[in-house]
Amino acid sequence: MVKIRPVTWDTVEIVDYDERWPADFRRIADEINAVLGELIIAVEHVGSTSVPGLAAKPIIDAFETIGSVTPRQRPISFAAFLSHHRKLQPTTRN
Repeated sequence: MVKIRPVTWDTVEIVDYDERWPADFRRIADEINAVLGELIIAVEHVGSTSVPGLAAKPIIDAFETIGSVTPRQRPISFAAFLSHHRKLQPTTRN
């Protein structure tokens, strides 16, 4: 599992591009797919960390496309996803 760290909005940290960001995103996408299974259509790496060479806030952003969900699946699948989604931000590397 990708480790998390608390996010504070007191200051904005911009760091040089990190060659590991694409791999971090792939791990996050794999975890999202594991939680939502066949409900997930796509997971896209978005935001500044998805642009090679661009300095950015060291937070991996992902956009999830979810297919049709029956009323019976909705509360369980989305509760599981939202609970898991808070755990997906990678730790800062020194």
